[in-house]
Amino acid sequence: MLVVAVTVDIEKPALPRGTFERAMDAHLEVTEERIRRMYVRPRALFAEAIVAALVDGTLVEFPAAAWDVEMRLPRRRRPMRIQVKCSGERAPQSPEKIRPADWGRLKAPKFAKDSQFQPLAAGFNFDVVVFARHEGTDISRGWHFYVLPQRAFKKAAALDPSFDLRRLRRLKAVRCKPSELKKRIDEAVSAP
Repeated sequence: MLVVAVTVDIEKPALPRGTFERAMDAHLEVTEERIRRMYVRPRALFAEAIVAALVDGTLVEFPAAAWDVEMRLPRRRRPMRIQVKCSGERAPQSPEKIRPADWGRLKAPKFAKDSQFQPLAAGFNFDVVVFARHEGTDISRGWHFYVLPQRAFKKAAALDPSFDLRRLRRLKAVRCKPSELKKRIDEAVSAP
């Protein structure tokens, strides 16, 4: 039996004039509103952008990459790979409720890809993890951070994948202000 593949060039209709622009404007507007109202997922993605801005880094475009931010350091050939986890004190569905600092269960991925879509070994493939915490009702204020190098994080996650504030303190993760984050990351990966 002979099978012949036939390709048909189907015209790809364009959106009506102005639709793409209006849709993009609406998307950006609602995304900003979701961030300002502190919805969990938009705030978590925004935390990545905050970390990138604080460390003079760049956000990784590929959303499923094994890390979120890349930071160049003069003494390193490749950029520092930073994983960002976010915990917020408040959420719009119950703004009066204060949520404890908790970053959830962080298990080693069974597969991973880098920022250029190349496969990586299973497990954690970042150099440092930043635990971002937002407190209060103003998204432009109230941020602080805890930093752990990958080796300390991997060892801890193998014993128990749950990370809350008490656990970070037991792991000797030091709380730092936004202005100290870049220095703390550099120290974390430079330590023996």
